[in-house]
Amino acid sequence: MTTRAKTTPGKTPGKTRSTGAATTAAARLRNASTRLRESATSARIAASDAYATARDRTGETIRQNPFSAILGGIAIGALLGALVPRSRGEKTYLGKIGAKVNDSARKADAAGREKLGEIGLNSDNATAAVGDMIDRAASAIAPGEKAQPKARRTRRTDA
Repeated sequence: MTTRAKTTPGKTPGKTRSTGAATTAAARLRNASTRLRESATSARIAASDAYATARDRTGETIRQNPFSAILGGIAIGALLGALVPRSRGEKTYLGKIGAKVNDSARKADAAGREKLGEIGLNSDNATAAVGDMIDRAASAIAPGEKAQPKARRTRRTDA
């Protein structure tokens, strides 16, 4: 005696299983889509908040230390200027001026080094002075905390 599986008219057992699997897959896809959308929204809000915080801090820092901001801008500009290659027009029209500026800068550098040598300020003394200045600046930034001077490296010269 053979037994037959009960079936609903017009439906076969395999078709019912595949329809159920498709429904489950669609539900999972909707859930994943919802989670992804929520995560993207959270990330966008967090990025916006971080941007606003950085903008506010930067503005406050510039208001408190405009001279440092100017020096930083000059340094960044000089770095970018050194990295970007000169155009043909710059070479043609500004080549002679650039050579004069470089020559003047070299002369000023040599004169400055000579003058510093006369007053006894060499690279080791300058390094120590800059380190002290950084220590004082750090203690001024955090007045409630004592800034501990860090051990300084001394440059070894081969004799």
